[in-house]
Amino acid sequence: MSSVNRDYTLFYLLNQIRKGKDTELYEELSGILKEIEKSATGLRTLRNNEHGRVTNAVSFNDKNAPFSDLKTADISRLLDNIMHFLNLIEFRYLRSVTRYDMISLPSDSDGRALLVWLKKALPDR
Repeated sequence: MSSVNRDYTLFYLLNQIRKGKDTELYEELSGILKEIEKSATGLRTLRNNEHGRVTNAVSFNDKNAPFSDLKTADISRLLDNIMHFLNLIEFRYLRSVTRYDMISLPSDSDGRALLVWLKKALPDR
């Protein structure tokens, strides 16, 4: 994640934990954040390059579309790490955790399957 856009991000939360001198939580969250950054590399690259502007029609029908390299297992791992990061903070300070609903797609599906699922979740216009 770029240092320019760190306000109100996981980096921001981690920095606030560091300022609060909760060393144990800070160390645990730092490790998780490194995993998140590593897991998000493919999505970030896609977002930042010209392929990120590809239309849904092309993404759904073109086997060479940039989304074909994204696997739902990778996205699920990324989301799991984000949920774990947030729940560690919530549990430490509020003694509760949040159950996040997850997308249920086969682990071998690609980014097109995820886009189809997300498109179905959009409200009718």
